[in-house]
Amino acid sequence: MAISDIEEFAHLTEADVEAIGAELGAARRDVEGPPRTAAFGAWGPEGRRRVL
Repeated sequence: MAISDIEEFAHLTEADVEAIGAELGAARRDVEGPPRTAAFGAWGPEGRRRVL
């Protein structure tokens, strides 16, 4: 099933769908935060300072 098959989204262009995808990707990156590193554990250096 394509997004264009759903009546509520049928008016969106391919560019609209791509823009929505980019916004969702940015939101996901904000929530996930920086990548985990072995040197600083799961939190990373910024998170470690906030916890201490």
